[in-house]
Amino acid sequence: MTDNTRGATGSVRTGEDTEPAAATNSNRQARNGYSHDADMDFRENGPGSESYHLGRTLPDPVQSAIRTVRNDGELPGDDDLYRKRLEYHRADQRARETVKVEEHERRTRVARANLPAERPLSLREHLAVDDEIEYTWTVPGRLPQGCRMIVTADEGFGKSTLVRYLGGAAAAGVDPFDWANRERYEPKRVLLVDCENDYTLARKRMQELAQRWDARVPGAGDLILDNMGFMSVEAFGKSLSLEDPYDAERLRSWVEDGRYDIVLIGPVYQLTDETDHDAAFNAIVSVLGKLREEFGFSTILEAHTPHDSSTLRPYGSSLWKRWPEIGMHFGGANGKVTQWRGNRYGDDVQWPDLIRREPDGQVMFSASRPSVGEVAQQDQAQAQNDLRRLVELVGEAEDNKSRTFGSLQKSLGCGNDRFKAALELGQHDGQLRVEDGPRRSKLVFLDSSPSEGQKDSDSLSPSEPQKDSA
Repeated sequence: MTDNTRGATGSVRTGEDTEPAAATNSNRQARNGYSHDADMDFRENGPGSESYHLGRTLPDPVQSAIRTVRNDGELPGDDDLYRKRLEYHRADQRARETVKVEEHERRTRVARANLPAERPLSLREHLAVDDEIEYTWTVPGRLPQGCRMIVTADEGFGKSTLVRYLGGAAAAGVDPFDWANRERYEPKRVLLVDCENDYTLARKRMQELAQRWDARVPGAGDLILDNMGFMSVEAFGKSLSLEDPYDAERLRSWVEDGRYDIVLIGPVYQLTDETDHDAAFNAIVSVLGKLREEFGFSTILEAHTPHDSSTLRPYGSSLWKRWPEIGMHFGGANGKVTQWRGNRYGDDVQWPDLIRREPDGQVMFSASRPSVGEVAQQDQAQAQNDLRRLVELVGEAEDNKSRTFGSLQKSLGCGNDRFKAALELGQHDGQLRVEDGPRRSKLVFLDSSPSEGQKDSDSLSPSEPQKDSA
């Protein structure tokens, strides 16, 4: 056993060797994280973060002093070591900031010296260059080059089938809804990135689509076979994580390989693993935006709508309303087309009011404008459904606040026109009545129920007649 004892001279005896007390003190300082070499290195190369790095390399009394300076702004005592180190780090920080400012100014001077010769032009100057400005069309009258379009639809309507149908028409160079009257155009290269459906079923439907188009437009089938591409059985129907550079580069390689004019992709929920709605939106549009800028293709993106909701835009972030140039919902018994995102092209781009799947097949759609009778019938059915729900809401109302137009319309989850149509129908049928409320509000009551004023009057007991004001 080693005998450790302290001698009279202040040394430590360890076995046969002795260690002077001064050396012991140095060892103790080393154990506290302090050494001469480390200290010199700290003085010469110390980083700008004085409180964190300074505290790690100095002994406890110095750490305490630095904390005091940080908290109080007062330098404890007159110790030159503290002062010099703090002054060094403050000077170092100022030097770093100076270097950053000077570098920014240098890059600004370089950029200013190399700006291209460009300036804004007046409208007259623009029109003098070309007064007949036309879009570059991918599908004439339907889809301008580089356009971003999002398609949503009711469950069971056939979103994927409709997207394939639109792609097939573009691949054949024919208008999808008016091929008999509109001129043919140059067939487009179309890429289908289907991340949800079964490969065998989709392949069969694509073959049927080519055959049906060929029967209507001779030669269209061969064009679809040559111009429409989709992934192999290993990749078809599999989800992507576009926030992952690997999947983002896979998608880029597919687009680059065929130099496609249109990319049909979706559904949205299969394109990212992000659970946060805004993060999912950013992951998808960031990749599609870069590819669109690089290759100039048009995009048709398939998306689902929220369940149990009258919302027609894609499920998830509200930012989806701002991204596309065209956002359309297809649905209802008659295939009504609703633009949930205002068409940025205005009247320059036209889509049918109704799009219906043809009854004699699985892959084709046709379009028509609704007759006056159809519109009236649709509106009447919608108003009847809204009225049933409105009657329930009024019956459940517990106070005046929940009877106001604004509160009931919000609970009904519809627009102003639909609310008024349901309310007018209820008044006409004798189910609802409207009375004036406080502060010029309008209150809705069931026609068989007493109003608030009547309730107050009826609540008076016969044994307690209302006192005469005289």
